[in-house]
Amino acid sequence: MIEILFNVSSPNDILNYQIKETMGEPFQNLQDDTSYYLNRYKRSNVDAEWILDSVWTIRKTNYYEVVTEGNFSYLKLSFPFEEEKKWNGNTFFGSTTYQSAFDEYQLLHVYEPYTLLDSTDVFSVTVVQEDVNDNCIERDDRI
Repeated sequence: MIEILFNVSSPNDILNYQIKETMGEPFQNLQDDTSYYLNRYKRSNVDAEWILDSVWTIRKTNYYEVVTEGNFSYLKLSFPFEEEKKWNGNTFFGSTTYQSAFDEYQLLHVYEPYTLLDSTDVFSVTVVQEDVNDNCIERDDRI
């Protein structure tokens, strides 16, 4: 992953690192649904040891998939998949302060063939989480 932090008053910071996510054990959440731990590991390069960075949770229903990062639950996927479908990723935020700055997610390239470990029986979908390029001060592209 490459992350570039642009600074007006100092040189830009370019961060280059790798992220690995593994599914942990299932558990019953407060809504009496099954959730899973999502263990996130980070390392600076291919020769470095994986270090546990954080533990998130993930849950899926017939209508959506939610990932909880820290204390914030994001609606990451909305079912059924439809080309150009849009939704508010911050739907589960309780505060109107966070709701006003919502991320509008969008599905593109639904059910595109994808090669994974020499298997062509896999299909993918592209989720655009944020595509903001309003002015010369702000640019936020997350896919």
